[in-house]
Amino acid sequence: MAQSRVASFSSDISYNNTISNGNQTDRETASNGFGFSMVSGTGDTDTVPANFFDTYAKYTGVIESGQILTLNFSGLTHELIDDTTENRVFLHINGFTFANNATGSGEVLLVQATGANAFTNIFNGESGNLKVNPYGTFQYLDYWGATKVTGSNRLLNFVNAGTTGISYSYMAVGYTGTV
Repeated sequence: MAQSRVASFSSDISYNNTISNGNQTDRETASNGFGFSMVSGTGDTDTVPANFFDTYAKYTGVIESGQILTLNFSGLTHELIDDTTENRVFLHINGFTFANNATGSGEVLLVQATGANAFTNIFNGESGNLKVNPYGTFQYLDYWGATKVTGSNRLLNFVNAGTTGISYSYMAVGYTGTV
């Protein structure tokens, strides 16, 4: 049986400007146009970095005011089509995106890799503390899948220091070795 997997990643911003004067129009459009698709590689995926992935995890929820959402990449929650969930144990991550779905000013989330077993690999060994504004995303991409998930490097925190609950969604693509 043949099977192929493709993960697509995009991160773009565009700008459009139109100036009209009588019957004349001037248009300016710009975009970085960044986006590509990765086709899953093959081989010994956890010993040699390879662009190999076998599954994904996707979930949506709300982080209440003053709460911390801790994502465990050794048991990342995935929402199934029947609205139940299961945990997916990643050995490495190829891509991860986290969206702050809030719309109000000041509804900010912080991304941190702090405390015991922090997933500092996603921040090159550092702790992060990056701000994700309303309508914003935190994105991470590792084409070759060298971002290992281990027992001591697996927890990523999202902190809501605001005064209201904040809706979020995330998606991770990586290798579990079980699919």
